Amino acid sequence: MPSRGAFTLAEALAAHPGDPAAAFRRYEAAHRRLVDPKQRNVAQASALLVPATRGGILARNLATRLWPAVAAATRLKHALAR
Repeated sequence: MPSRGAFTLAEALAAHPGDPAAAFRRYEAAHRRLVDPKQRNVAQASALLVPATRGGILARNLATRLWPAVAAATRLKHALAR
């Protein structure tokens, strides 16, 4: 299955045959709408994964240790609610 980016590029090239510069501008504009929101979230995600303080490191490590238990409890809760 082709990626969304490949599909967007193919559409742009088909819309501008013989003018690759225009096709690439169209592709960049269309693809940018998909990429920008994801890139804005990188700073938040990196701050969670690589904390700057000792307390942040302790909190991250505790959360990663508790995550499996919380996930199992949520699955159990949903299974019992059926």
